Amino acid sequence: MHVIYSDSALAALHAMRVEGSTRAMYNSSIKHWFEFVDQRETIAGNYLMEGCAKDVKTQFSCVFAVYCYEKHYSVDSSFSALRDHFITNMRPVDFIDDNVMVQSVRAAIRKKLLNLKKDLSRNISSSFRLGVPKQAPTTYEMIQDLRNWCFIPDQAVNLTNCQIYLGAAVQYCFGLRASNICWKGPRTKHFLKSNDVVLETLNHRFFFRHEVATSGCVAADFIAVHLLPETCKTGKWGNEILSLHSRTPEEDLLQKDLIWWSMVSVASHDELFFSHSYTDAKGDYQNKKLVNKEVSSAMKRTASRLGLDPDWYTTHCNRIGAATDMSAVFGKEEALKILGWTSDAGLSYARIGSRENSLSILRESKNLTVPEILRMKAFSRVSVPNPNVPKLPEGAEDKMESDLTWRNESSDLAFIK
Repeated sequence: MHVIYSDSALAALHAMRVEGSTRAMYNSSIKHWFEFVDQRETIAGNYLMEGCAKDVKTQFSCVFAVYCYEKHYSVDSSFSALRDHFITNMRPVDFIDDNVMVQSVRAAIRKKLLNLKKDLSRNISSSFRLGVPKQAPTTYEMIQDLRNWCFIPDQAVNLTNCQIYLGAAVQYCFGLRASNICWKGPRTKHFLKSNDVVLETLNHRFFFRHEVATSGCVAADFIAVHLLPETCKTGKWGNEILSLHSRTPEEDLLQKDLIWWSMVSVASHDELFFSHSYTDAKGDYQNKKLVNKEVSSAMKRTASRLGLDPDWYTTHCNRIGAATDMSAVFGKEEALKILGWTSDAGLSYARIGSRENSLSILRESKNLTVPEILRMKAFSRVSVPNPNVPKLPEGAEDKMESDLTWRNESSDLAFIK
């Protein structure tokens, strides 16, 4: 059975559902609208704007938003009270709801208020701004300290510590987001998988991360590591391959660390690159993934070791550090030009690497070198699952194990010491 309400009944239902505290707020905030109307000669006293067309109501609503901002009134509270006033008096509110012009003006005011609060918060000595920690840029010295914490000569190497260091280093190198390097649950979409990382040999052969262990190659055979992360906003692969070669000592060191990681760690083709698989004491398959909390805690610890305030450092500081360093070395305009970012937030400086625009160049039908074409094709081929990795049981992907250690016994991997 369907109940049909009259306009008066709907207005009464609306009034009944408004709680006492909300009603008190409406009664207080609606005075701002009355004050605004009385100051306009054309609608003075006409609080419901009787006889006004919809576009006229829209214009007055936009002016009212600016009026509230100038008077330091709460724009949201004032508009909520205005909407309630019209509904209670059985008047349409289509000039407020789903109105692009009104929403744009209100959004612009919110942004301006937020920027003002941010400016004020910069002068506060507290370690928090607007409810979130202040974030200082990561430096290369911090990445070095993190590596020294991970690789201690003549001691067992903990793979969990290794993936923390490598995740932070790659994020800092290319200015990636945390969602590119960390696991954030089954619905994670943008993390680097094993088949998003390709290792290149001297003769331009290419192997995905999970194929390296069975490739028959040794560490010295590889000359570059290429990554193709998905973008966080579009959910599609980016148009740039991120590459590590051996052009500087810093770049060479990280490149070798990633090659070593690909050779000694095990994971399937669709699992997180910064993860490693193993069989536990019960014979069950486990996959230890890098998570945001591990990177954040590691950055705080390395900040403490270097005499810095740990409250200023989180996972996102690696991305901030990349942008800061690149701007300092190349300048803002050049950094944006090199990396193709359209905003300052996207600036990323690879102190220990660089980007190659091979995919975007190919789309534009420009001339390419043979290696660039080969790299593009390497990512486009179908990845074959590693037969040495057992199938992941249902529900096992969320199990975490952090105490696995691995002892370096291979002379081919002596470069980590």
